[in-house]
Amino acid sequence: YTALPACWIVPPSPAAMANPRTPLVGAGYVPAAPVVGMPAVRAESGFITLERLRGVFIMEDVNLMQMISGFEMQNNFSIFALDPASKMRIGDMPLFRAHEHSTCFQRQCCGRLREFSMDVQSQTGEQFINIWRPFKCTCACFNRSTIHCRSGASQDLGEIYNPWAPCDRVLEVRAPTTQEDGVGANPLPQIAVDGKMGVWYQIRAACCQTGNFCVGPCGGCAEVVFNIYGPTGEGEPIGEITRRWPGCLKQDLTQASNFTVIFPEGATPYQKATLISAVMLIDFLYFEKRKPNQQNQRM
Repeated sequence: YTALPACWIVPPSPAAMANPRTPLVGAGYVPAAPVVGMPAVRAESGFITLERLRGVFIMEDVNLMQMISGFEMQNNFSIFALDPASKMRIGDMPLFRAHEHSTCFQRQCCGRLREFSMDVQSQTGEQFINIWRPFKCTCACFNRSTIHCRSGASQDLGEIYNPWAPCDRVLEVRAPTTQEDGVGANPLPQIAVDGKMGVWYQIRAACCQTGNFCVGPCGGCAEVVFNIYGPTGEGEPIGEITRRWPGCLKQDLTQASNFTVIFPEGATPYQKATLISAVMLIDFLYFEKRKPNQQNQRM
C-alpha cells in the first residue's frame, strides 16, 4: 500500500505492533462484536487500511465512451487517502477502486433511479465491500431510496436511507436492518458495530448553498458541503462529505464528480465503509446530469 505519513493515520495499538497478525486498532476504536451465532467478518486487508484512514478522496473516472456516445455508462471511482488539513489527496496511487455493475436498460431508461451494485477492491484486487442499491420509483415521501453496504463475505455492514425532506438534503447512516427485497426477507446476517443499532449518523446539506445553483472554481461555487452529525442530527458537525469542483473540462463535458470525506472520530471500519457508500448515493441522487428522457424523475 501507499505509505501514509504518521500525522494522517490513527496510530496502531501496542498490542497490534507486538503481534503483526492482529488487525491494526487505533485510538477510539473498539472491534465490532458479531451477533451471536453469526460468522464474524474476516480481517481483510481493505478493512485494515480503511480503519487507519481519517478521510478519503473519491474521484469519479472519466468515461470517454460516454463522452463520445452520450449513452450512460457504468461508473468507476478511484479512492485515495485524504489529508484532512489541506483536504487534498495523498499520492497518485488509489488505495481502493470501485466498479459499478448495472444493466444497459436501467442506465438508459431509469437514470438516477436505477438498480446497481458496486464492488470496492483493494490494491491487491480483493473485493472487501459490495454496495447494492435496489431500484425504487421515488415520488415525494413515497418509496425513498436506500443503499446497502456489505462485506466481501456478503455480510451486512450498514445502510443509507434517504428520508423525504422539503428543503434540505438528508441521509441517515444506520445499522443494517432486515429488508424486503421483493422476493423475501434479506437472508444476510447482521453485524452490530460496537453494539450500536439504529441510526449512527445523519448527513445534512443546506439547499441554499451556492454550489447547488452556480458551479464554478471559486468560493462557494466550488463545493457543496454535506455535514455529518450524530444520530439526532443536532449539535456541531462531527464529519464532512464535500462535493468538489472537478475542473472545467471534467465539469462541462462529463458527469464525473470529486468528493472528500472526513470521517467522524471513533468511526469503525464498517461505519467508514457505509459512509463511502453514502457518497455513491449522494452522487447518483444529486449530481448525475439529467438527460431529456429522464426529466420527469424527481427526488
